[in-house]
Amino acid sequence: MLFGLATLAKAEIVFSYRNAAGQPPTSIASLGQISTAPTPVGSSSTITLIAQNAGVGTVTLMTVAIAGSGFNVPATQPVDIPPNSSFALLVGFTPTSGAPVSGSVTLAFRDSDSRAVSYTFLLNGIGLAPLLVTSYILAPNGNQTVVKNNDTITFPATLVGSPANATFVISNQGNGPAQIVSITLSGAAFRTTNLALLPATLTPSATFTFGINFTPAARGDAPGSLQIQFADSTTVSIRLDGRGIAPLLSYEYVTGAETRPISPGGTIQMADTNIGSVATVKIQVRNSGDAPTTTSVISVTGTSFAVSDLPTLPEVLSPGGSYAFTVSFSPKAVGPATATLSIDAVRITIAGTGSGAQFTFASQAGSGLTPVADGGTVVFANTQLGLKTSVVMVITNAGNLSGDVNGISVTGNGFTIPTLPALPAVVKAGDSLQFTVVFAPNVVAPVAGLLSINNTNIALRGIGDAPPALSPVTFAGLAATVLPLQQPAVGLSLDTPYPYDLNGQLTLSVSSDSFVIDPSVQFATGGRTVAFRIPANTRTAVFGSNNAQQVQFQTGSIAGTITVAASFAIGTADVTPAVPPSSAVIVMPAPPQITNLTLGTVSPNTLELLMTGYSTNRSVSQLNLQVTPAGTGSLQTTVLTVNVTAAFSSWYQSASGIAFGSQFMASIPIIVSGPISAVRSISVTAQNSVGTSNTGTVTVQ
Repeated sequence: MLFGLATLAKAEIVFSYRNAAGQPPTSIASLGQISTAPTPVGSSSTITLIAQNAGVGTVTLMTVAIAGSGFNVPATQPVDIPPNSSFALLVGFTPTSGAPVSGSVTLAFRDSDSRAVSYTFLLNGIGLAPLLVTSYILAPNGNQTVVKNNDTITFPATLVGSPANATFVISNQGNGPAQIVSITLSGAAFRTTNLALLPATLTPSATFTFGINFTPAARGDAPGSLQIQFADSTTVSIRLDGRGIAPLLSYEYVTGAETRPISPGGTIQMADTNIGSVATVKIQVRNSGDAPTTTSVISVTGTSFAVSDLPTLPEVLSPGGSYAFTVSFSPKAVGPATATLSIDAVRITIAGTGSGAQFTFASQAGSGLTPVADGGTVVFANTQLGLKTSVVMVITNAGNLSGDVNGISVTGNGFTIPTLPALPAVVKAGDSLQFTVVFAPNVVAPVAGLLSINNTNIALRGIGDAPPALSPVTFAGLAATVLPLQQPAVGLSLDTPYPYDLNGQLTLSVSSDSFVIDPSVQFATGGRTVAFRIPANTRTAVFGSNNAQQVQFQTGSIAGTITVAASFAIGTADVTPAVPPSSAVIVMPAPPQITNLTLGTVSPNTLELLMTGYSTNRSVSQLNLQVTPAGTGSLQTTVLTVNVTAAFSSWYQSASGIAFGSQFMASIPIIVSGPISAVRSISVTAQNSVGTSNTGTVTVQ
């Protein structure tokens, strides 16, 4: 270890120092550097400078001189320092600023021989002090602005109820800590946000931030203040300046030439309006505030009311701006009516009264009336085919003016109105009009109809129930077989009387043995169907206006089966049994029949036979001719056989042949060798697969 020393005649002084209690001393020579511990401004630190007499004579400390801002020593009287003794000098340092400070301390000694010597030591100290800078950042621009004591932070004009936010920043740009004791905010529209617990120490280069929220509750200026208290009793006061802005909406409605204000929650009374007419009011909305607003919804609820001429939504309404729209009232019913007009969250009641006739409807199927609404349904009791059910419809004018019933009509199978009231009918307020709807089903099934009264439609519903079953049917007058070209008669009757009038029809159907239907098979009245009636509570069918109990039909000329079938109806409702009653007769296959044989053209050597007849199987294969001579003469040939299959087949396949069934007309030419006078008569028979016909004879002489 090196020791600083000075030599007097009989003295030797050694110096050391320590700048903190408990530290070992550090030796130092004259003009050496002594540094104090960093010391907060307003506080003090001490350096202990030790002078030790290492000589043999006593030395005396005469004076102590101190230089440098903040350095100090206590007042010192001359002090004797015997050999091997020491003296401790306390050098104090009390900085006044946070900056480095230089100084010196000089000690003057005198030894026992009165010789003087001085020792100087250089002093270095640094004061620790915070350097606080306050600033703020206003959203949304993000610029940071320094603010000092008694300055003002001006917030932008802010919509009432909406927030504007600022970030307040306290920065320590010094070399010593600072302590924030309290932060106080005043003003009803201001509050702090994200404020940490206090007190809080702010170290050098550190920052402390918190938020200031400005949310005005009303339009107009909203002042406030911010006060920050530090531990060194320093106070920073900042004025806060804010202003609340808001739209200020007013509402009015125009009727005719008059404009009236209306408050939210109020009522607009529209003029009394006849049903079918329309009354309107114009609604005007104005913004007399200092902020824009947006209208997103304009609607009206309540029947008979509507809005029109709306602005394009959403509509931005600037300060001083306005828009208008129309509310219309078209009453659907007599009496008071109300609706709610909504303009965003604002509600205004719209009221009106409908005037006019108001028809209500009811049905009466027994002793009581059942109301029926437009689009409602009147249900008839289940009704058997052949019977009728009726419902009385009652139209009542529940309005306050007379009204006209202009039209009443009914549609639907089985629904009728037998007697309509004279139309148009004027129904006074409180009066009624009634008529009867009849349901006479003609099908066994649910039936739907529609009753229309003016513009009102009422559904009709009924069910046709099955009538009593028919008793077995007996066909009268039909044999099992019939001859061709006959006109048998047929009638029919029920085994037991039927309680309702029956309409019926007989139908002829033909099954041919030769694939061709004879068109002559039909009733004597024409066609293959004929109508009949069976009056209620009787058994026998009657035909035509003369109430004949049988009707004839033609059997035709073709072999086959003719079936007579019956169908029955009550009105237009088919009540024929699942298997319709029927009866069949057969036209039997038979040999050809010659119905006429006559002499046709005669020349000197030829004669012509004209033959008519029919063949029920529509075929003739052979003609047999027998010639009888005149007088006692003789003929070379008296028997002739002719194959006519091809000729008759051609006839029967032709359109003319089909039209005549199995009937035919044949021309038979005969060439005579010799005089015609030699022939007295000629007889003819025809053959088919069944047999040979009757004989036809014609006299020549």
